Amino acid sequence: MSRSIQKMLIALAAAALLLSGCTQGATGDDATPELPAAAASGPTAGSSYAKSCDEGGKCTEVSNTDGSAIDMRPPLVDTDVVKAVMADDRVTREEYETAFRNFSACMDGLGTPLLDVDTSRELIHFVQSNSWDPGGVCYRTHFDTIDSQWQMVETAKDDISADVEQFLVCFNAAGITPVVAEVPKTPRDQVAAFMALDQQSWEHVWTPQQSEACEKTKK
Repeated sequence: MSRSIQKMLIALAAAALLLSGCTQGATGDDATPELPAAAASGPTAGSSYAKSCDEGGKCTEVSNTDGSAIDMRPPLVDTDVVKAVMADDRVTREEYETAFRNFSACMDGLGTPLLDVDTSRELIHFVQSNSWDPGGVCYRTHFDTIDSQWQMVETAKDDISADVEQFLVCFNAAGITPVVAEVPKTPRDQVAAFMALDQQSWEHVWTPQQSEACEKTKK
């Protein structure tokens, strides 16, 4: 893998950790709280942190498409709401802000609202240092996947065409059909292509011959 690709991977990993300026309060080894009874049993009808709220504060209950309550206990999976947003592998500004409102409503339901919220920025700013979200339940359930997509892909501005091109050259030299046929023109699509190719690289079982062929293409 080229140095530029390695740098890109590090940058992407770092971006995922920034989380829009969100800061978590430090906890000691013995300070991990237990889930409150409501969160431990998952949302039920009427539970305030299983709601979707619009800008006017009007909230509706959120549940899976089969009518079952969303399981708020770790390990978590994306809710049907998040899956529907991500079905086209794109996140619009409206979808990003809606997901944040759902996350914020979840935190309100736990009695620990987010602080210093500013939704006017390209990356929504919020502070969670004085809030309590056991296991990252609210963030991971309502906002994590969409937030990551927005930060790492939708708002991308750097041209990384050379990194994508290096992947394509490597794969073609190794006789592997890449999931992306050519280098996209826009930064957003370049990042999406890079991530898809990187995932393919990790999942592919490389033979020694393929690794050698790819190594010879490195710049």
